[in-house]
Amino acid sequence: RALGMPASISLWIIVPAVFVLWVLFFFMIKKIVFAVIKKFVAGTKTRLDDILLDALDLPLQLMIYATGILVVQNFIPMGGVDIMKYLLGGFKVVTILAGVLFIDKFLRGLVTLYAEKVEILKTSGSIAQGVIRIVIIGLGALVVLDSTGISITPIIASLGIGSLAVALALQPTLENFFSGVQLVADKPIQIGQFIKLDTGEEGTVTKIGWRSTWICQPNNN
Repeated sequence: RALGMPASISLWIIVPAVFVLWVLFFFMIKKIVFAVIKKFVAGTKTRLDDILLDALDLPLQLMIYATGILVVQNFIPMGGVDIMKYLLGGFKVVTILAGVLFIDKFLRGLVTLYAEKVEILKTSGSIAQGVIRIVIIGLGALVVLDSTGISITPIIASLGIGSLAVALALQPTLENFFSGVQLVADKPIQIGQFIKLDTGEEGTVTKIGWRSTWICQPNNN
């Protein structure tokens, strides 16, 4: 028996029913609470609360499922050790996934917000969002693998060797990339300025990117 319930009631009926009821109840609570909070933040001047609320939406849904898994395991008999092990593993994975999604969406929202104010993000906001997504998802994947008992040491070592090989193969491209980062960060030139290079080319700067800078020459090239 599980928690003193009659043996005639099958666990295959109880467990899904409890999980569904738990999820439906807290989804309703979440919907009501979010509706109240959205009315409140709609009157604030800052957009940070909007970004935070938007980033919390999907992770909270995942956490409702995750807590439902924890509740369900209380109905598993002591003999079902393997089932409980899988349920706990699922809880860990869903919790980590929720955290990764929250951090990813929140940081990308901040980049979008400050792209209107920070000069470096005006021309490179999409690149910054891509880098953030790759780093967060990559770290999240490693944490998930580690939580499931898979050794990540060989993976990290392989990534290190692979990164070195890619860096050597893309050396000219990476050199241009870091030069572009330096131009965007230090601002020795700005859009609209007239420049002349040591190689003789001259013209008006029309675009400054992370990898290349565009100039319009007097002959309109």
